[in-house]
Amino acid sequence: MARPLPHWPRVLHAVPAAAYAGYRGERTFRAAVAAGEMPPAFKIGGKEAWDVHELDAAIDAIKASSGGKNSWRERMPERV
Repeated sequence: MARPLPHWPRVLHAVPAAAYAGYRGERTFRAAVAAGEMPPAFKIGGKEAWDVHELDAAIDAIKASSGGKNSWRERMPERV
């Protein structure tokens, strides 16, 4: 029997954010953040956190891009 996928909360700290976005670990995820491939963290409860919706948008932008090295903000669609 297949295992159900986990329920992801809206806000993730570094290790689960890395897993959610498909990175091998926190170090590679933080490198992607520093490179502008993933969104920057914000503070919640004094700790760094990432919004799942922003991670989703960054992943969608990477999928849609032709492999350019623009920052994730430049690849995101404009919000109305």
